Amino acid sequence: MNIDLLRKGIAAVFWTGLSIVAAFGQQTEPALRDRPITLHRENASLALIMVDLIEDFDVPVGFEESSLDHDHDDYFFDVNLPCWEDCFDENGRLRVKTPKDTVVKVKNHLLTIDADNEPLARVLDRIVAQMGYYRWEIVDDVVNIIPSEGRDKRFEALLDLRIPHFKNVDYQKRESKHMDNVRWGLALLPEVVDFFKENNIRFSTEERFTQRRELSVPIEYRDLTLRQLLNRYTKLKRGGWAVKINHKKMNEWKQKPPFDYVDIFV
Repeated sequence: MNIDLLRKGIAAVFWTGLSIVAAFGQQTEPALRDRPITLHRENASLALIMVDLIEDFDVPVGFEESSLDHDHDDYFFDVNLPCWEDCFDENGRLRVKTPKDTVVKVKNHLLTIDADNEPLARVLDRIVAQMGYYRWEIVDDVVNIIPSEGRDKRFEALLDLRIPHFKNVDYQKRESKHMDNVRWGLALLPEVVDFFKENNIRFSTEERFTQRRELSVPIEYRDLTLRQLLNRYTKLKRGGWAVKINHKKMNEWKQKPPFDYVDIFV
């Protein structure tokens, strides 16, 4: 027998065996939809459940409000993490979390979740079933909760807007890693400005989610939809995004204003 062939055969078997052992010994992260969730909440706000999912299980969430919910603010939730710097430990876990008793409380549209080590998909099914007008999907590895009924055509078109270029810059147009520049950068995109004018929409200037945290890298995106941009940015920063009517601004008028105030929260 050829000694070289024998050696090569033994080496092949050896490395194949090592590969199999390594594969079995390696712990792979489950897909987002299969991520195990243990969560027990009774008559809780969506805001509280989102804090649980975002902070305890690192589930990124985008939310597009249904027109059937334009008359209330009960589905308001914080889209950013509760820290400005040194947010994560060496394993990528949050060092600081939102005190649960400080999360916004609502009287209506309450949700109950009772899950022990269940896949995220099953938990999301229960959430949207109780919300009434929504379904969920995973886009770019981000959960998107979108209307199944009463979809606001303006919101749908806004999120489908094609954005040729977005770069995060400060007020002097210098490259920036600071998150608090992103929301205003989106609002000042020519495509978004033109869309708001054409659809009789005002961008809300209320800053309910001011976030001074610095990103690990500068962001620059090209040739994508606004929804894709929000998802990719959310995947990077962690947390969520939301497009919804600003009810507080709308209620400042004694009569219905001649336009709608809309928020893009990131």
